[in-house]
Amino acid sequence: MVSKPNEFVEFGSFRLDISNRSLWLEDRPADLPPKELELLTALAERPGEIVTKDDLLEKVWANTFVEESNISRHIYKLRRYFEEQGISENWIETVPRRGYRFTCPVSIVDGPMVIQRHSVIETTVEEIHDSEDPVSTFPTSTYVLQSGKHSRTLGRYAIGTMVLLAVTSLAFAAFIFPRFSNIEPPVRSIAVLPFAVATTSDVDPNLGSRVSDLLTARLSRSKRLKVRPTRSTLLPESETPNATSLLDRLNVDAIVEGTIENKGGALLINARLVRVSDLSVIWSEQFEYDSETELFLKDDLYKSLVTDLGHDTESASRADLTSDPEAMRMYMLGRYHWNKRDTGGTFEAARLFRNAIVLDPNFALAYVGIADTYIFGPTTGDAGPSLEKALELDPGLGEAYATRGFIKMFHSWSWDEAEADLLKSIELSPNHVPAHQWYGNLLMIRGRPHDAISALKRGLEIDPTSYNLMADLAQAHYYAGETEEAERLCLQVLENEDFIFAHTVLTDLYLSKGDYLRGIEHQTAVSRILSTPSYPVAKEKASAKVRKSSMEIFSSNGAAAYWSDIISQSQQFHPVNGNRFLAIARAQLGLGRHKEALMALDQAVEAKAFIVPFVNADPVWTPLRSEPRFRQIMAKMRL
Repeated sequence: MVSKPNEFVEFGSFRLDISNRSLWLEDRPADLPPKELELLTALAERPGEIVTKDDLLEKVWANTFVEESNISRHIYKLRRYFEEQGISENWIETVPRRGYRFTCPVSIVDGPMVIQRHSVIETTVEEIHDSEDPVSTFPTSTYVLQSGKHSRTLGRYAIGTMVLLAVTSLAFAAFIFPRFSNIEPPVRSIAVLPFAVATTSDVDPNLGSRVSDLLTARLSRSKRLKVRPTRSTLLPESETPNATSLLDRLNVDAIVEGTIENKGGALLINARLVRVSDLSVIWSEQFEYDSETELFLKDDLYKSLVTDLGHDTESASRADLTSDPEAMRMYMLGRYHWNKRDTGGTFEAARLFRNAIVLDPNFALAYVGIADTYIFGPTTGDAGPSLEKALELDPGLGEAYATRGFIKMFHSWSWDEAEADLLKSIELSPNHVPAHQWYGNLLMIRGRPHDAISALKRGLEIDPTSYNLMADLAQAHYYAGETEEAERLCLQVLENEDFIFAHTVLTDLYLSKGDYLRGIEHQTAVSRILSTPSYPVAKEKASAKVRKSSMEIFSSNGAAAYWSDIISQSQQFHPVNGNRFLAIARAQLGLGRHKEALMALDQAVEAKAFIVPFVNADPVWTPLRSEPRFRQIMAKMRL
């Protein structure tokens, strides 16, 4: 363990001062948030060792109750930081169900003068932040704690040489001058928190969420802001709500917060924009409305905010939004359920979207919502007419083009048209996360996995909490041959949620490597999730029965018996389920029967199995690619 004073841990181009908690990249201080720096220190102190989650919680969040999910979120941001510095290796290895391990080779060096210089500079930064005394409802105890620690460090080194004084002066000038030059970092990402309703006011307690939903929807029209979806601002029910955990989760430049109260029969709203880095208030204003309806009809709160940010208000205030607060609430709640990507969530989303249209027949986004509830099925149902109505109401509605692109991709196999629609959607509605996700899917299918990785990462910049995006990103890395990164991403998702698509990717990944034990383990997890009430019961109960015996069959009789059982059980699936032919083809390939595998693939294409286009790029099918019949099958899908 590295713990001696006056010693540094060097790795790559970095130098970490353990005792004074500072990180340098070559000859400049690294811009790493406090929690990420503490995590890095805890890991780098024990290079090559497994540091358990309990150890990290005790060291980084001592005397504070937080959920384990906090660790994975900060680890994710720490990894992202290294990626932004051009580090391609994964220096922080996830050890499933145990903890993490720092894998980068390290060396220990001495450097007493550098220790003093680093300490003074970091102390100066923290002291300046404290001196501003920002006004906020969020606690600043984290900043006070950091400042107190470094104030003691300053006292220890304050009596020094002229060199030390010179360094202090330079550090002061470098950091204090920009603070008085009225030059602030631009706000590029933002989240709107549910407004707080005064408990003593005669106001609907749900109004705060409705105001947040409306403001989020309006801000999302901006092409210059990354706006977190409303669901990202909600903490899991199991997590203790506090400012620190929420801000860490959002990972944005600024947040909008506010209060609502009844004043003499009118609604009084106090709103403000707070910079996350130092909790300083960038903008604040008070608004008064005669009623909730007037609040939703007027744009003054939204326009005041975006004008202060220097953004265009005209392009962001369009007819696709509703003036009915209840319709907006139903639409946002519908999106929450739709994002679950299961049958129960889809049915509930469809109900909410239709009720929103009953309240406001001209609510364009609600029509897109209805279309989205059909696109994952074997047919598109009412998706076409709903999209036509949405585009009739608002021809510039990017969300509608995204859904149309999805339909052209998976239902029509019109790849060029699909790509054009998805790119148009991203141009018109850059904060619409599904457009980035579906464009990433299209790029994967067309054999461009590295482009897909870039597209999916852009989606994650908007919503870092999306497990759908992370699972798809893992799949893109798998297609690119980067199996370690694919595995890491899936395990990161599973640390936070038992997410079916992460298990699916790991199943394919491990089975393709011949790691049957782990592959079947995740296949069993897929079957377990499918057997829940949220999915079609008849099919999934049979599926669960199959998967429960898969491990036993493999353990007793080997891989051939396992694949033969997959074929037998897949043949019992419902005839309209074209994906069963894909399962049979995969099993035949596992048995080395190329002719039979190609026959089953052809049947999957003829049945228009929903996921069959991915065969064009999935590396598991590499043994068949040289076969003329394989190329003919892909040509049927225009690939």
